[in-house]
Amino acid sequence: MSFFGGVILFIAIVGTATMVGNKLRGKETSSWKSIWGPFVFFGAIGLGLFIGGQDEPTQQPSPNEITTSTLNKETMAGSNDFHVLQVDPNNLRVVFVSEFDDADHGELVNFYIGEDGNNFCEINLPTSEVRSGLTVESKKRSPVPVEYFNISCRWADKYFVRSTNHNTWAKFSITEWDRETRQGVVALDVHLATPEIPPKGEYLTMAGSNIQVASSDWK
Repeated sequence: MSFFGGVILFIAIVGTATMVGNKLRGKETSSWKSIWGPFVFFGAIGLGLFIGGQDEPTQQPSPNEITTSTLNKETMAGSNDFHVLQVDPNNLRVVFVSEFDDADHGELVNFYIGEDGNNFCEINLPTSEVRSGLTVESKKRSPVPVEYFNISCRWADKYFVRSTNHNTWAKFSITEWDRETRQGVVALDVHLATPEIPPKGEYLTMAGSNIQVASSDWK
């Protein structure tokens, strides 16, 4: 009950008690009090209950007061719009590796890593950057520490890429590399999205380490 409702209700009760006390003591009251007294009493009570029953206005949180849990729920709802295609890391291998001259970016190495010739990811980076200890990581389409880096995947007849509109990332590492034999060990961790607008889109997720690159993989 609000403060004003309580005050009106209190006045009505006190006034009525005074009128009843006067009657019991034999005091006459004026005619208008006799006629209108009950109406004033019940009207005041009704007004007090009406005012007291009004809900206090609900205070909406400002944008700065949105909690982390709320943001997490919104993020999760957005992620649920996409179907996630999870790849078994035990099935990942080097399909083949190639090298070519690109008109814009010079000599590049292409690593094709996946399950077979129909389901794979293609990683492009400069030949000069292929060495032990290299790690290239990109969230969405953020800058990378090498002159050129590109990754895309073709899986289950779909095309997956990094996106600035969705929570995507790609990480490619070369843990071991021999320049003479062109053999080594690489790792791939990706979470890419199809270009379609939800709910038609999909995510592709895989994280494979200790993927062996042999000399015979070069084409």
